[in-house]
Amino acid sequence: MLLTQRILLAAVWDVLEGAGIPPSLLHKTRTGVFVAAMKNFGGFESYPDETALRSALTSGLSDRIAYFLGTHGPSLTLETACSSSLVALTLAVNAIRDGSCDVAIVSAVNVTPREYDLALQATGVVSRQGECRPFDEDASGTLRCEGTACMVVCSMDWAKKHGYTGTIKSVIVNSTVGSAGADPNVAQGSGRLYESPNVFGMAEMIRLCHEQVGLPPEKICYVEAHGALLLTNPRGRPLGPTWVSPT
Repeated sequence: MLLTQRILLAAVWDVLEGAGIPPSLLHKTRTGVFVAAMKNFGGFESYPDETALRSALTSGLSDRIAYFLGTHGPSLTLETACSSSLVALTLAVNAIRDGSCDVAIVSAVNVTPREYDLALQATGVVSRQGECRPFDEDASGTLRCEGTACMVVCSMDWAKKHGYTGTIKSVIVNSTVGSAGADPNVAQGSGRLYESPNVFGMAEMIRLCHEQVGLPPEKICYVEAHGALLLTNPRGRPLGPTWVSPT
């Protein structure tokens, strides 16, 4: 079994145990599994036997969890670069809202070889100082790490039915995804990267997220910045927005 699969299974077991949810409660139910992960490094090269295909396919990450728990809901693994985990969470929330599932396991894992990190460094994404300096004019890139995360998302009706309202950590009011699109004002010439953030696309997505649920922006008291804020263009100038405004 691939390392990332083992890590995810351990994370899922840990989160279910922490929530007091026995795996048998999810067996043969419409429980969804949404995993955020990058390419499976290794696969055929590392496991030249009958398990190679299962190791090489990223879909095996979510399917392994669904198989282990015996769930019948949607099972998918996705990769949208830095936003993978939030996109997986959004898909899970939407699946619960439209009735595709009552419960969803949302998990993410990142294990990358040294060669991948060296490739990122060559693109200029990794900080030259060896540290992150968000919202700073000296910001020269981001830093990466390996790890995993997992959460159980359910409808309030499901939580009340099974007596889990006391273990709810937070309530998701809304979740929205979008794409920045092209913006010639962000960077010009050959240095323009499609990964470069677009303040206008981001602002539109945030505005939509608030409007959908009637939540005034001034009610927000905590903002987590995206790694794109730390990117720089070939001339070393930061790309993307370096401020947050309620308007």
